[in-house]
Amino acid sequence: MNRDNVVNIFTSQCETFANAKCMFVEYHDIIKMPMLPLLFAIQDDKLVNKAFDISEIKSYHTVPEMLEWYIHRRHQNILECFNPKIQKEAIVENFFSLALNNYLESINEIYSIPFLPFAKTVASVSAHNTIVKSVVIYNELYNTKIEADIKNNFPETVKFIWGDFREILPQINSDSTFVFSDMNKLNIMAEMNMLNYRSVIVAQNYDYNLTDEGTFIADPDILLNKYKFNMAYLPAI
Repeated sequence: MNRDNVVNIFTSQCETFANAKCMFVEYHDIIKMPMLPLLFAIQDDKLVNKAFDISEIKSYHTVPEMLEWYIHRRHQNILECFNPKIQKEAIVENFFSLALNNYLESINEIYSIPFLPFAKTVASVSAHNTIVKSVVIYNELYNTKIEADIKNNFPETVKFIWGDFREILPQINSDSTFVFSDMNKLNIMAEMNMLNYRSVIVAQNYDYNLTDEGTFIADPDILLNKYKFNMAYLPAI
C-alpha cells in the first residue's frame, strides 16, 4: 500500500465512515525504530548483560543482520525477547516497559535514525487539517527523547500522548483512524467495545503480531464479521 492509498482512507467519499477527526499513530515501528540502534548499544552494556541473556544478538554487528532479528522478534518490547537473569520476584509490573524506556532515554541515536515511510503521511496530513483534524503520536510511557523527536520533526499541531492504551482510548474521538504496529490493540478495542465505525491500519511486517502457529494475534476475519470498521495493512518498512 502506498502513501496515497493510505490517505484515501481518510478522504474517500464512497466509504460509510471517513474517520478523519483524528489520526492516532504508534511511535514505535510506525514512525521510527528506536529499539533497533538500542540493540547495538546494549550488546556491551554491563547492566543489561547482568539483567538479561542477550547472547542471541551478540554476533550481530551489521544493520541488515540486526534488522532481520528485529523484524522477526517475538515481542514488541525487545527486552521481553531475552531471558531475564534476575530473580522473578524483582520483575515488577511494567518492568520491561520501564526498563526499555530508561534505556531509550540514555541514547541519542533516536534522533539520527531514519523515519519510516508512514512518517511522511503523518507529516502530510498534519500539515493540511482539511484531511485530518488532529494527529496524535502515542507511546506507552512518557519519554523526553521521543517527545523532542516529534516536536522537532512534525508540525506543532501533532501531539505526543502517552499512558495505558485502555485509559487513552476513551479520550480519542470515536471518528478516528488508528495506525498500529502492535496488532493486539485491535483486541483491546474489541474488548472495550470501541472498534465499531473506526478505521484501523496495521503494520504487516512484524512477527510479534503472529501466534506460534503463524496466525495473526488479532483475527481480522472474526473481528470484521463481528464489528463494523475499516481495516488496511501497511508495509512499515
